[in-house]
Amino acid sequence: MERREKLNGRWNFVSSEGFDDYMKAIGVNFAIRKLAGLGRPDIVMEVKGDQFTYTSISTARTTEIKCTIGKEFQETMPDKSVTKSVMNWDGHKLIHRQEWDGRLSVTERYVDDDDMFVLEFTCDNAKCTRKFKRQS
Repeated sequence: MERREKLNGRWNFVSSEGFDDYMKAIGVNFAIRKLAGLGRPDIVMEVKGDQFTYTSISTARTTEIKCTIGKEFQETMPDKSVTKSVMNWDGHKLIHRQEWDGRLSVTERYVDDDDMFVLEFTCDNAKCTRKFKRQS
């Protein structure tokens, strides 16, 4: 199976580092950051050709992104800011760029050598890494 295809499926939360710092960097207020930090979301992804669907499911809320890889689309951030977003492949990594109000957030989605799904978020000097294992 090609590494890009390995993204497909349901993934269970394992660990998170730097999440509060990242959420602060993108402008999320204290109360929402604390609530979000308690979440242990499951992720469901489907990459089909150039179509991408990503669903994050937690007890607090469920969010979904549907887009065409390589085409700009709009998203609403947790603080209600609207972003110009685009996703593109860089090797086996799916790179998600979000721009709003002169700010930039970059998320990398990929399956690592240990077959873990990794989300790496970066905004300003804040970096967050979240890891998930494939649901059996």
